[in-house]
Amino acid sequence: MIFEANLGQERYLVEIAREGEVYNIKIKDKEYVADVRKIGEALYSLLINNHSYDVEIRSNRYSHSVVLREGCFQVDVYSQREGRMGVSGAPLEMLGKVDVCSPMPGRVVKILKEVDEQVREGEGVIVVEAMKMENELRSPKEGRVLEIRVAEGKAVNAGEVLVVVE
Repeated sequence: MIFEANLGQERYLVEIAREGEVYNIKIKDKEYVADVRKIGEALYSLLINNHSYDVEIRSNRYSHSVVLREGCFQVDVYSQREGRMGVSGAPLEMLGKVDVCSPMPGRVVKILKEVDEQVREGEGVIVVEAMKMENELRSPKEGRVLEIRVAEGKAVNAGEVLVVVE
């Protein structure tokens, strides 16, 4: 099967073929062999080209929050047909709820938005201090703030969901 995956402003065509317990994945001109095992509700153990990864994946229809040791990433995945024409003929956009995750352990310094407040794509929603640096985390889509799951001054872990936007 061929999918379109959007990671930030980058779009990738991803070809996936399953052979027994193994997935053969082709992205651009690179090929990967992946063994995927579900080890918890949203936790997976991946062995990709002999490199091991523990991954947490929270999904709704097209949008996936992927948490690795390196941080939290938002990936939107569509079938090749949906990617070409947009879902239901609409322009490509993140549909449904989207999580804003902490990229690393730290402390919430300031909450910039309130529940039910409108937010533009790229607009700051929360500030997290990590390693003595303040990081403004931005909304990955236009919408409204559905949930704020933390309070100012609270310690947070890498990959923890801080704000939900829909």
